[in-house]
Amino acid sequence: MHTPPPEVDPDFCPADTDVLPDETEAFRELVALAGRRTRPIPADLLARHILAVTDGGDWPVQREAMEALIRRHQGGRSDSLVIARRPPERAVFGLYITRRRGASTRPYRTILEQLDPPAGSCDCPDFLRSSLGLCKHLLAVIEDICRKPRRFRQGLRDASPLADKTRLAWQPLRPLTGIGDPLDQIRWLRGGTPDFGTGADPAVRRYFCACGNGDLKLRKTFADQPGHRLDMVEDLRRKDGGVHIEAPPEAAASLGALFEGMARLMKEASGK
Repeated sequence: MHTPPPEVDPDFCPADTDVLPDETEAFRELVALAGRRTRPIPADLLARHILAVTDGGDWPVQREAMEALIRRHQGGRSDSLVIARRPPERAVFGLYITRRRGASTRPYRTILEQLDPPAGSCDCPDFLRSSLGLCKHLLAVIEDICRKPRRFRQGLRDASPLADKTRLAWQPLRPLTGIGDPLDQIRWLRGGTPDFGTGADPAVRRYFCACGNGDLKLRKTFADQPGHRLDMVEDLRRKDGGVHIEAPPEAAASLGALFEGMARLMKEASGK
Protein backbone atom coordinates (compact mmCIF):
# COMPACT_ATOMS: atom_id res chain seq x y z
CA MET A 1 0.00 0.00 0.00
CA HIS A 2 1.32 3.40 -0.95
CA THR A 3 1.95 5.65 2.04
CA PRO A 4 1.48 9.34 1.29
CA PRO A 5 4.45 11.59 2.09
CA PRO A 6 4.33 13.44 5.40
CA GLU A 7 2.63 16.80 5.46
CA VAL A 8 5.25 19.49 4.92
CA ASP A 9 4.70 23.22 4.69
CA PRO A 10 8.01 25.01 3.97
CA ASP A 11 6.55 28.34 5.10
CA PHE A 12 5.07 27.01 8.34
CA CYS A 13 6.52 28.41 11.54
CA PRO A 14 4.52 27.99 14.75
CA ALA A 15 4.12 31.51 16.07
CA ASP A 16 3.02 30.62 19.56
CA THR A 17 2.71 27.51 21.68
CA ASP A 18 0.35 26.51 24.44
CA VAL A 19 3.12 26.88 27.04
CA LEU A 20 2.94 30.28 28.72
CA PRO A 21 6.17 32.22 28.10
CA ASP A 22 8.24 33.80 30.79
CA GLU A 23 7.30 37.45 30.20
CA THR A 24 10.54 38.95 31.44
CA GLU A 25 12.72 41.47 29.67
CA ALA A 26 15.34 38.75 29.17
CA PHE A 27 12.74 36.53 27.48
CA ARG A 28 11.72 39.31 25.09
CA GLU A 29 15.33 40.16 24.29
CA LEU A 30 16.16 36.51 23.60
CA VAL A 31 13.19 36.17 21.26
CA ALA A 32 14.30 39.32 19.43
CA LEU A 33 17.88 38.03 19.24
CA ALA A 34 16.79 34.79 17.58
CA GLY A 35 14.29 36.59 15.37
CA ARG A 36 13.82 34.72 12.11
CA ARG A 37 17.28 33.14 12.17
CA THR A 38 16.06 29.89 13.70
CA ARG A 39 12.93 29.48 11.57
CA PRO A 40 10.98 27.27 11.45
CA ILE A 41 11.86 26.64 15.12
CA PRO A 42 9.89 29.23 17.14
CA ALA A 43 12.13 31.79 18.82
CA ASP A 44 10.00 31.67 21.98
CA LEU A 45 10.61 27.92 22.31
CA LEU A 46 14.38 28.46 22.26
CA ALA A 47 14.14 31.48 24.58
CA ARG A 48 12.41 29.36 27.22
CA HIS A 49 15.11 26.74 26.86
CA ILE A 50 17.89 29.31 27.31
CA LEU A 51 16.27 30.77 30.43
CA ALA A 52 16.08 27.25 31.88
CA VAL A 53 19.67 26.23 31.14
CA THR A 54 21.16 29.54 32.33
CA ASP A 55 19.14 29.74 35.54
CA GLY A 56 21.09 31.97 37.89
CA GLY A 57 23.09 33.58 35.09
CA ASP A 58 22.99 37.22 34.06
CA TRP A 59 22.11 38.72 30.67
CA PRO A 60 25.58 38.29 29.06
CA VAL A 61 25.45 34.56 29.88
CA GLN A 62 21.92 34.25 28.48
CA ARG A 63 22.80 36.19 25.32
CA GLU A 64 25.91 34.13 24.64
CA ALA A 65 23.95 30.90 25.16
CA MET A 66 21.35 31.97 22.60
CA GLU A 67 24.07 32.99 20.15
CA ALA A 68 25.67 29.58 20.64
CA LEU A 69 22.36 27.84 19.84
CA ILE A 70 21.92 29.97 16.73
CA ARG A 71 25.43 29.03 15.57
CA ARG A 72 24.65 25.35 16.06
CA HIS A 73 21.38 25.67 14.15
CA GLN A 74 23.19 27.35 11.27
CA GLY A 75 25.96 24.75 11.46
CA GLY A 76 23.45 21.95 11.08
CA ARG A 77 22.10 23.56 7.93
CA SER A 78 25.59 24.13 6.55
CA ASP A 79 26.34 20.44 7.16
CA SER A 80 23.10 19.45 5.37
CA LEU A 81 22.01 17.28 8.29
CA VAL A 82 19.23 14.84 7.48
CA ILE A 83 17.07 12.53 9.55
CA ALA A 84 18.08 9.01 8.54
CA ARG A 85 15.71 7.29 10.97
CA ARG A 86 12.71 8.33 13.05
CA PRO A 87 10.86 6.72 15.96
CA PRO A 88 8.44 3.95 14.97
CA GLU A 89 4.69 4.38 14.56
CA ARG A 90 5.02 8.07 13.70
CA ALA A 91 5.92 8.94 17.28
CA VAL A 92 7.43 12.38 17.87
CA PHE A 93 9.57 11.38 20.85
CA GLY A 94 12.22 8.71 20.84
CA LEU A 95 15.31 7.72 18.87
CA TYR A 96 16.35 9.60 15.73
CA ILE A 97 19.42 8.90 13.63
CA THR A 98 21.00 12.05 12.22
CA ARG A 99 23.78 12.30 9.67
CA ARG A 100 25.18 14.52 6.95
CA ARG A 101 23.50 14.10 3.58
CA GLY A 102 25.47 11.57 1.57
CA ALA A 103 28.07 11.05 4.31
CA SER A 104 29.58 7.65 4.98
CA THR A 105 30.71 8.54 8.52
CA ARG A 106 28.85 7.02 11.43
CA PRO A 107 25.54 8.70 12.28
CA TYR A 108 24.66 10.06 15.72
CA ARG A 109 21.94 8.70 17.98
CA THR A 110 19.71 11.60 18.96
CA ILE A 111 16.93 11.21 21.51
CA LEU A 112 14.08 13.73 21.71
CA GLU A 113 12.17 13.58 25.00
CA GLN A 114 10.25 16.86 25.05
CA LEU A 115 9.44 19.61 22.56
CA ASP A 116 8.66 22.73 24.58
CA PRO A 117 10.92 23.46 26.26
CA PRO A 118 13.19 21.11 24.33
CA ALA A 119 14.80 18.18 26.10
CA GLY A 120 16.79 15.25 24.80
CA SER A 121 20.26 13.79 24.38
CA CYS A 122 22.77 12.94 21.69
CA ASP A 123 25.98 10.95 21.62
CA CYS A 124 27.85 13.62 19.65
CA PRO A 125 30.89 15.26 21.33
CA ASP A 126 29.34 18.74 21.31
CA PHE A 127 26.34 17.64 23.39
CA LEU A 128 28.70 16.30 26.05
CA ARG A 129 30.88 19.41 26.12
CA SER A 130 28.69 22.45 25.55
CA SER A 131 26.35 22.43 28.58
CA LEU A 132 23.63 23.90 26.34
CA GLY A 133 21.30 20.91 26.49
CA LEU A 134 20.96 21.04 22.69
CA CYS A 135 23.31 20.32 19.79
CA LYS A 136 22.96 20.77 16.03
CA HIS A 137 21.58 17.23 15.72
CA LEU A 138 18.80 17.83 18.25
CA LEU A 139 18.06 21.17 16.58
CA ALA A 140 17.83 19.38 13.22
CA VAL A 141 15.29 16.96 14.73
CA ILE A 142 13.26 19.83 16.22
CA GLU A 143 13.36 21.71 12.91
CA ASP A 144 12.13 18.62 11.09
CA ILE A 145 9.15 18.46 13.46
CA CYS A 146 8.43 22.18 13.22
CA ARG A 147 8.18 21.91 9.43
CA LYS A 148 5.21 19.58 9.81
CA PRO A 149 2.28 21.31 11.56
CA ARG A 150 0.57 18.11 12.63
CA ARG A 151 3.72 16.65 14.17
CA PHE A 152 4.47 19.93 15.90
CA ARG A 153 1.03 20.02 17.51
CA GLN A 154 1.38 16.32 18.37
CA GLY A 155 4.70 17.04 20.08
CA LEU A 156 3.11 19.75 22.23
CA ARG A 157 0.26 17.43 23.16
CA ASP A 158 1.97 14.05 23.71
CA ALA A 159 3.86 13.05 26.83
CA SER A 160 7.33 11.59 26.48
CA PRO A 161 7.32 7.77 26.72
CA LEU A 162 10.40 8.08 28.94
CA ALA A 163 8.75 10.32 31.55
CA ASP A 164 7.63 7.44 33.78
CA LYS A 165 10.55 5.08 33.11
CA THR A 166 13.20 4.18 35.65
CA ARG A 167 16.60 4.85 34.10
CA LEU A 168 20.07 6.23 34.44
CA ALA A 169 20.47 9.62 32.80
CA TRP A 170 23.04 12.34 32.42
CA GLN A 171 21.99 15.96 32.75
CA PRO A 172 24.14 18.04 30.37
CA LEU A 173 23.70 21.36 32.22
CA ARG A 174 26.71 21.94 34.43
CA PRO A 175 26.52 24.60 37.15
CA LEU A 176 27.82 28.09 36.37
CA THR A 177 30.29 27.86 39.25
CA GLY A 178 32.61 25.11 40.48
CA ILE A 179 34.74 22.60 38.61
CA GLY A 180 31.85 21.20 36.59
CA ASP A 181 32.62 17.50 37.06
CA PRO A 182 30.43 15.73 34.47
CA LEU A 183 29.82 12.80 36.83
CA ASP A 184 28.02 15.17 39.21
CA GLN A 185 25.22 15.31 36.65
CA ILE A 186 24.45 11.58 36.56
CA ARG A 187 20.99 10.78 37.91
CA TRP A 188 19.07 7.58 38.59
CA LEU A 189 15.57 8.70 37.67
CA ARG A 190 12.62 7.31 39.57
CA GLY A 191 10.05 7.63 36.80
CA GLY A 192 6.73 6.22 37.93
CA THR A 193 8.25 3.44 40.07
CA PRO A 194 7.53 3.79 43.81
CA ASP A 195 10.31 1.47 45.05
CA PHE A 196 12.90 1.77 42.32
CA GLY A 197 16.43 0.55 42.94
CA THR A 198 15.45 -2.50 45.00
CA GLY A 199 16.35 -4.88 42.18
CA ALA A 200 19.59 -3.19 41.18
CA ASP A 201 23.06 -4.62 41.53
CA PRO A 202 24.11 -3.77 45.15
CA ALA A 203 27.62 -2.99 43.93
CA VAL A 204 26.12 -0.17 41.85
CA ARG A 205 23.32 0.90 44.17
CA ARG A 206 25.92 1.77 46.83
CA TYR A 207 27.26 4.58 44.65
CA PHE A 208 23.98 6.51 44.90
CA CYS A 209 22.12 8.56 47.49
CA ALA A 210 18.78 10.38 47.40
CA CYS A 211 18.27 13.78 45.79
CA GLY A 212 15.75 16.25 47.11
CA ASN A 213 13.22 15.29 44.42
CA GLY A 214 13.31 11.56 45.16
CA ASP A 215 15.70 10.61 42.37
CA LEU A 216 19.24 9.41 43.12
CA LYS A 217 22.62 11.01 42.51
CA LEU A 218 26.18 9.81 43.00
CA ARG A 219 27.39 9.99 46.59
CA LYS A 220 30.91 10.79 45.43
CA THR A 221 32.63 11.15 42.06
CA PHE A 222 36.14 10.25 43.32
CA ALA A 223 37.61 13.22 41.42
CA ASP A 224 40.83 12.93 43.44
CA GLN A 225 41.01 9.12 43.36
CA PRO A 226 41.51 8.04 39.73
CA GLY A 227 41.50 4.33 40.50
CA HIS A 228 38.18 4.39 42.35
CA ARG A 229 36.74 6.73 39.73
CA LEU A 230 37.62 4.36 36.90
CA ASP A 231 36.15 1.40 38.80
CA MET A 232 32.90 3.29 39.32
CA VAL A 233 32.66 4.35 35.68
CA GLU A 234 33.26 0.76 34.56
CA ASP A 235 30.55 -0.47 36.96
CA LEU A 236 28.10 2.10 35.61
CA ARG A 237 28.92 1.20 32.01
CA ARG A 238 27.98 -2.40 32.67
CA LYS A 239 24.42 -2.85 31.46
CA ASP A 240 23.53 0.70 32.54
CA GLY A 241 24.98 -0.03 35.94
CA GLY A 242 22.98 -3.19 36.49
CA VAL A 243 19.86 -1.07 37.02
CA HIS A 244 16.59 -2.68 36.00
CA ILE A 245 16.01 -0.10 33.32
CA GLU A 246 12.49 0.06 31.93
CA ALA A 247 13.38 2.52 29.18
CA PRO A 248 14.83 1.23 25.88
CA PRO A 249 18.64 0.97 25.70
CA GLU A 250 18.95 3.90 23.30
CA ALA A 251 17.31 6.22 25.85
CA ALA A 252 20.70 7.08 27.33
CA ALA A 253 22.61 7.99 24.18
CA SER A 254 24.72 10.68 25.83
CA LEU A 255 25.27 8.62 29.00
CA GLY A 256 26.82 5.74 27.10
CA ALA A 257 29.07 8.12 25.17
CA LEU A 258 30.08 9.84 28.42
CA PHE A 259 31.03 6.57 30.14
CA GLU A 260 32.92 5.32 27.10
CA GLY A 261 34.87 8.55 26.70
CA MET A 262 35.71 8.92 30.39
CA ALA A 263 36.84 5.31 30.72
CA ARG A 264 39.10 5.69 27.67
CA LEU A 265 40.67 8.91 28.97
CA MET A 266 41.24 7.53 32.46
CA LYS A 267 42.81 4.35 31.14
CA GLU A 268 45.12 6.39 28.91
CA ALA A 269 46.11 8.61 31.84
CA SER A 270 46.84 5.62 34.09
CA GLY A 271 48.65 3.67 31.38
CA LYS A 272 46.22 0.75 31.52
